[in-house]
Amino acid sequence: MTSSTLFYHIQSTTTTPCSLAKEEYTRAIEDWLCSGCTTHRPGDTGIDIQIQETVPANPPMNFVSGTGIGLAKLSFLESLGLEAIQQGLRLGNLFGPDRKSLDDWVTFRGLRRLIVRGSRSVSWRRCSTCGRVVYFAMGKRYLYPKPDDNTGVFESDLFGIIIRADLVRNLQIDKEPNLRIDELRVPKVAADGLGVLE
Repeated sequence: MTSSTLFYHIQSTTTTPCSLAKEEYTRAIEDWLCSGCTTHRPGDTGIDIQIQETVPANPPMNFVSGTGIGLAKLSFLESLGLEAIQQGLRLGNLFGPDRKSLDDWVTFRGLRRLIVRGSRSVSWRRCSTCGRVVYFAMGKRYLYPKPDDNTGVFESDLFGIIIRADLVRNLQIDKEPNLRIDELRVPKVAADGLGVLE
């Protein structure tokens, strides 16, 4: 497997996230949503959800507010390399308010979720319910420590995906007006002074 210290973080720039359908929230708390940090509990299967909107705004990516669930058009994910996506992400079905499947939209979560680190205004805590690290920082973004070389695609803690640079075949993604794309490098020392957060 190719080793890389350069990754791309791809996330939506939307200011119009989706919302869980009202009847979905109770099921989510029972099934996959942590009440302590309001994000999905770790798992290795896709999550099917129903949203209030008839279609997510600002494609090709969006997210569901208050859940940690990222949304993406399947055709967009496939353009990044289907094999790599299938290796690192688990996809679920997305339904609108009438329980009708929203064509080409899926939910995603990673087999591994990486924290996008920063250099200033840093805060973090460990969720007392599920144990996940909840992190916030501003400044220059990076990854630390270096992710496993055997995986090329990860979920980020910012509702996006992180993909190893050598797997990105087509950087036309930088022409998508609703996406933010950051280069993430792996420094020798974490700029936030926190060391490894796992």
